[in-house]
Amino acid sequence: MKKLVVYKSFFGATKSYATWISEAINASLLDFWKASRKIIADNDLIVICSGTYVGWMPLVQYLKANWDILGDKKVVIVAVGAVPESSLDSKRTYEKIPDEIRRSVRYFKLQSVLGPARNAIVKKKNIKEVVEYIKKLDTKKSANRSLKKPTRKPRSKHGYSKT
Repeated sequence: MKKLVVYKSFFGATKSYATWISEAINASLLDFWKASRKIIADNDLIVICSGTYVGWMPLVQYLKANWDILGDKKVVIVAVGAVPESSLDSKRTYEKIPDEIRRSVRYFKLQSVLGPARNAIVKKKNIKEVVEYIKKLDTKKSANRSLKKPTRKPRSKHGYSKT
């Protein structure tokens, strides 16, 4: 499976996470706007990493602009921000991703903060769940090629099935 990690990072935490994920899954790494539509189309799995900024995530616009080619790919979203996933603000930000897209992707939220505490929060170990999920997808794809048996659709933490 050919993999690509794209990211948008204003303060560095998202770029750190994206770099670590790309290294762990053996994927290419590009800034959002350097990943041409052809590059996106040439990959099977796309990991999209973006910070969250007071209710705004650049990845929402990126998803909308590229959904016509992303829609038939495996798509994993990694949102990075100071607010915990369980907060109402995180839920509202997540819900800005259109329903059609939310139902078709796997979403993860990773913690970050600004300032001196950043290095204490932004750690490589935080990507473990994301990497494990992607490696399972890769293993399933390899097994499907050799065994030709159907797989169940992955579910997001938020209860959406990948369609």
